[in-house]
Amino acid sequence: MSDPCLLNKIKYETYIYAELKFDSMAQPKVLIVEDDTVILSIEKWRLSNLGNEICGSAGTGAEAMECVAKMQPDIVLMDIHLEGEIDGIETAGRIKEEFDIPVIFVSAHIDEATISRAKAIHPDGFLRKPFDNDDLRIALELGLKK
Repeated sequence: MSDPCLLNKIKYETYIYAELKFDSMAQPKVLIVEDDTVILSIEKWRLSNLGNEICGSAGTGAEAMECVAKMQPDIVLMDIHLEGEIDGIETAGRIKEEFDIPVIFVSAHIDEATISRAKAIHPDGFLRKPFDNDDLRIALELGLKK
């Protein structure tokens, strides 16, 4: 005969594992790279409302590279126009090359030269500011479908 205590323990552990697995799948870790503090606050608010975990934020390309190495996000929301030595497009290219993490570009400015540079690194999505929760949710879902 089987031990009922052991069966209950196995059921409980299976339940806990399933819950943990569901939670980790339901809440992807998102790194936000944005140099405007107002927009950063809005993006954090939107991501939280959609049930995402914000693992960190960065205001420059160099900070973003450090954060990615340290936090290993599931996806990066990247402003194209960043202050500093490297812009969002170059930073995204490095992240994709070195860490193979999906990157979604975010920008209010869309000119042909910028779009051509962005397309060259094969981004996993693009959001034009301002965007709403549905735009963000869809971009994240598609970006995470690797």
